[in-house]
Amino acid sequence: MRRMTGGAVLTSLVLASLAADTAGTKDGRLVVTLPAGWRSARLSGDAGQIQARCDAKEAFLEVNSIARVDRDEDLRRYAQRCLDASDRTSRLSDRQTGELRGVRLGNRIAYTCRVTGTLDGLRRVFIKTYVETDRRLVEVLCWTTPSHEDQAKADFDHLAESVADRVPPADLPGPP
Repeated sequence: MRRMTGGAVLTSLVLASLAADTAGTKDGRLVVTLPAGWRSARLSGDAGQIQARCDAKEAFLEVNSIARVDRDEDLRRYAQRCLDASDRTSRLSDRQTGELRGVRLGNRIAYTCRVTGTLDGLRRVFIKTYVETDRRLVEVLCWTTPSHEDQAKADFDHLAESVADRVPPADLPGPP
């Protein structure tokens, strides 16, 4: 029987927490905990760094982020800049953008905005949430149809709240 060192135990715990109910970026920097019924998926169109879907709720997720050290702006300005860019490039008809408002998600401040519109003949509701991790400014884009919005809201809040920096293997303590 092989005995595990403290570093190996911590590594095993971190890897166990990254089970099938999470989705992460390809570079391993960011992770999102997926609610029940959600799965990682490749979505069409512009690819987010993390993508997932829940077929039962006709709900979708894209997460994009940038290193905090690369931006000379706070989270609110980052959120407003992302919304402004989205307004300029949107393919939604009948687009209506709500007010960007500050909210508390768990123990951190976030900014969120509800956007509605029609794309390819289908009405959609987008909830854009902006959060900050220790290392990244993050845009969490969730969407569904109006008939599923109430059903998906708790999942959308969970997804935004669960965004976290993944501990890179080099940052894990090794054996003494």
